[in-house]
Amino acid sequence: MKNVLIGEDNFISGKMLKEIVENLGHNVIGIASNAEKALIYVKNTIPDLVFMDINLSGEMNGLYLTELLSGFYNVNVVFVTIHADPKTITYAKKIGSGYIIKPFTLNDIESILNVLPKEKLKVEESKKHTDIIHIKDDNSIMFLKYSDVIFIESQAHSMIIQTKEEAYTVRNSLKNILSMDENNTFIQVHRSFIVNKDQIDSLINDKYTYKIKLKDSDILIPVSKKNLQKIKNKKTK
Repeated sequence: MKNVLIGEDNFISGKMLKEIVENLGHNVIGIASNAEKALIYVKNTIPDLVFMDINLSGEMNGLYLTELLSGFYNVNVVFVTIHADPKTITYAKKIGSGYIIKPFTLNDIESILNVLPKEKLKVEESKKHTDIIHIKDDNSIMFLKYSDVIFIESQAHSMIIQTKEEAYTVRNSLKNILSMDENNTFIQVHRSFIVNKDQIDSLINDKYTYKIKLKDSDILIPVSKKNLQKIKNKKTK
């Protein structure tokens, strides 16, 4: 029996897929209606297989989420899509474990489940890269260690990740980064900013407006009233 996650924002399609998987004798751990929920499910349960809708709702679509997952977990992802054009299929096959075209049948799902490994992936192996941020551009994929990041700023549907050497713009959210931060590397100081705790140099009070001075950057990071006490507590430890 395999543990299966379904990433699908269409209620009817998700329920139909769930019924097929369960009728075939497997366990559905959940139906994630957006990319952010799917990411949390994977982090907490490490499923054997994810059926991923390419056009999954959220700040990331199914393709981008699968690329992100590949940097953190060793999870089988099979795309479920209405897009049958060669370009989409070629890309899906490159980053995933397979694909099926909607409308799917019981035989389609059974074939996918039968060809995947029978043993569940070890959690220790799957979680060994949880302190890495996955960054992709047009020509390459790189993995950035949390410890190399000075701060991260949220801007609409993307983030600016600042290191000592360079700034990177990626499609992701502060919420996702914090959910993966098992070593508590970062602290949220403002709705739009998280900073590396080890990079905090001092807290500045400028006419009742608080800002953080960082060790390796000239940029002053704003601190919201909501998060002010957390910073004060850190500086007194």
